[in-house]
Order: sequence, then structure tokens, then C-alpha cells
Amino acid sequence: MTTLITTGTRFRHTRIRTGYAPDEVDAFVETVEDALRSPTPLLGAGDVASRQFTPVVLKTGYHMGDVDDYLSEAEHLLSAREGRA
Repeated sequence: MTTLITTGTRFRHTRIRTGYAPDEVDAFVETVEDALRSPTPLLGAGDVASRQFTPVVLKTGYHMGDVDDYLSEAEHLLSAREGRA
């Protein structure tokens, strides 16, 4: 699997289907990326696994599948760093 964890990660937008609130996702992605760059991250795989976002309908949101794929990879990478992979 290629790493999608990069600065400036982008997700597809959705309006008709339910999506995730972009502001929440953007803030959390920044925290995840900081954790992946840090030698002593303040965020762990369990934090990523348990994170939930507010769903939005009929306004711009992020495609849920894209965000879920990103979070799954981030969880895997953090888990590997924690020696649990």
C-alpha cells in the first residue's frame, strides 16, 4: 500500500451523500501528521481508531470512504511505531 500520509492530504467532496465535516477532519489530519513526524507523538493508534466526525448532509463534506481509508492507514502506521503491527 502506498502511503497517503502527506502534508496537504486532499479528500473528495460530497454534497448529496453524507460526508464528514471538513473542519473537523482537517484539524484531526493535521494532528495525525504531526504525530507521524514527531519522535514522541502525543497521538496513538487507538486515538485514531476511536475518532468520529460529525456527518453532514446537503452541504459540502468529505467523502467518508476517503477519510476512512486515510484513518485506517494512519492507524496502521502509528500502530507499527508503537510496536503493535
